[in-house]
Amino acid sequence: MITAGILEKTIERAISTLKVDDELAYLSLTSKIEQPLRDKIAFIFYRKFKGNILVCREWKSSKPKKNQKRIDLALINKKNKKVKTLVEFKAYYLFDYSRVSKKLPFIKYLKKDQNRMKKFADANTECLMVLLLTDPQTAIPGKLEPCVKYFKGIKSHIKKTEGKNYDLKKIIADVDMGLSEINKRVKYGVCDINSAYSIPVKLHYWIIGPFRKKGKKYES
Repeated sequence: MITAGILEKTIERAISTLKVDDELAYLSLTSKIEQPLRDKIAFIFYRKFKGNILVCREWKSSKPKKNQKRIDLALINKKNKKVKTLVEFKAYYLFDYSRVSKKLPFIKYLKKDQNRMKKFADANTECLMVLLLTDPQTAIPGKLEPCVKYFKGIKSHIKKTEGKNYDLKKIIADVDMGLSEINKRVKYGVCDINSAYSIPVKLHYWIIGPFRKKGKKYES
């Protein structure tokens, strides 16, 4: 069974590994980070469980549903083929919060992921979701625009908040409240992930769950 605590320790280990030579800072700054971080977490689980568990990235059920999308990470029992754990990752930037006033844009996508996992979970499958928010700490020079995919959004966010009374605690509390609509079990953490192009970067993460399917609903 994968608990939120186990997943958090694995996330922290993956971050620690990817921080070497500023790799994670570079990957986070220049594009969304969910795939590199998921892949490192998958490899850690592979090393940990390879005797008994299949660790699958981009998993697709052997009994596919119509228009099935793959699940980011699945742990499958080798002997009985049962799905033990499903994990979905979503990555955004802090500007995805600051550019909206009423509703967090990523909540609806996390709810879609939750409903998708429900289709492939049985009564004993542990389901979790990970939300990642990249948080560049300073303005990005215009010369870096070609290599920073979300340059305009980051630039706008930094311009609005730099030198002002920027309430990060409120943002974290708002995200916590939004995620509680999905599941009451939410763990938050933040890591300094070094810098890329002399720009310090932080990575905020939330772990939602684990939760299980119970009939047509989820049970916390």
